[in-house]
Parts: sequence; C-alpha cells; structure tokens
Amino acid sequence: LVVHPRNAMAGALASCAADRQKKFEPMETKLWEAFAQRTFDLTEVDQGNGQQKCYDLPGGCPNVVGFAQSLGLDVNRVKADRKGACVKVVNDDMRELQTFALSGTPSFFINGRYLSGSQPTASFEALIDEELAKATTAVKGGVSRARFYQTVVLGKGQKQVTLNTQPSGAPSMPRPEPDRTKNYAVKVDGYPAKGPADAKVTIVMFFDYATPYAERVRATLAELMQRYGNELRIVY
Repeated sequence: LVVHPRNAMAGALASCAADRQKKFEPMETKLWEAFAQRTFDLTEVDQGNGQQKCYDLPGGCPNVVGFAQSLGLDVNRVKADRKGACVKVVNDDMRELQTFALSGTPSFFINGRYLSGSQPTASFEALIDEELAKATTAVKGGVSRARFYQTVVLGKGQKQVTLNTQPSGAPSMPRPEPDRTKNYAVKVDGYPAKGPADAKVTIVMFFDYATPYAERVRATLAELMQRYGNELRIVY
C-alpha cells in the first residue's frame, strides 16, 4: 500500500522484483537500512529530458539497483520486472485494497481482523490469542490446519468493507475503515511471508518503505514471531 509514492514506490517495486528471485528478505533489510538514513530513490527524476520514472531510465533507480547488485541478483531481470510485472502487481494491489477501505500504513489483518498503526505488542497479542483459540477449535473439529486460512478466512470472511452513505448536508463522518469485529478475506498466495504456511494465525501487513510507523513495528512483529513460533505467519 504505497501512500508515499514519491519516496516509496521504487522500494515497493524493488522488493517485488527481489521476491521474484527469492531474495525478498535481504532486499527488505537493505530498504529499511536506506530508510534509516533517509536515502530514497525519488520516483520522478529529471535528467534533462523532463520528468521520468526512475525505474524507466536505462540505469534504473540507483539505490535499489546497487542493492540488487550487492545481493547478487540478476540486475537486468530486476529492471525488467520493476518496469513490467511488478508495476502491475503494485497497481492491482492498490485497487484491491480500496475494497477494504485502507488508506494508511501500516495496516494489519490478523486472520482477517483489522488492526491499524504501530500498536503495542499487547494489542497484537489480544487479537492473535482470540484468533488462535478459534483456529485451534476449528482444527480440532476437523478443519485441515494446512487449509485453515483458505477454508475459514478466505472462504467465510467478508469480501469487502461496506461503507455507510452520508446524507446530503450531514456532518462529516470519520474516515471509513474495516469493521474491527469482522474477519475479512484478504488473499495471501504469491506474497513473501515469514513463518510456516500452515500456521493457525496469519498476519497480513500492508505498508510502504517510507512510513516511520511501519519501520517501528518491525521489532514488535519479530517479538511476536519469537513468542508464537510455528503458530504465526506474517505475509507482506
């Protein structure tokens, strides 16, 4: 979910391209190290021929191309994926997320339950524990652990956020967001992930590489992964 397109789009496309070469995690580390130094590839650049996308230039976006080289990636393939397949991935995801009324980062769905922002560990634990108990009951009842997310979260979850309509002349309403009491069917296949595919609880994280709160919550997620072990998966 790119909410800072000027600073974060190049990183989003680079992480997608790196994932296509099985190097998402080391590329993500490089991108967050660059964030800490406030080193961004600006999306729009002018090299004397007017405004162009940095990933459309022959040399590509200099920082992320350097990261790709240092990680031993096929740089030409990275450049091609960033201009082609990964642009489609990001744009398609942005359109899909409109159905879930997301407009800020980081945003999380914990087995489809919405949580917003860089929350304290306890806020995550409360939802994880609730959803873990539900999943454990379902598995004991015969639902395949390996198919739990597909069967229960995707199969029974809400497919979109139903927005309230505002009557003409009424006071402005709060920004719409997902109903925190419902589970939403957020897809996970094809995205980079940490943790086992048959984990009982899946956290889907939406973020961009220029959001300080997304960077801050990384330590919380690492703590959660350590606590819950094989019961937890994080999908990016």
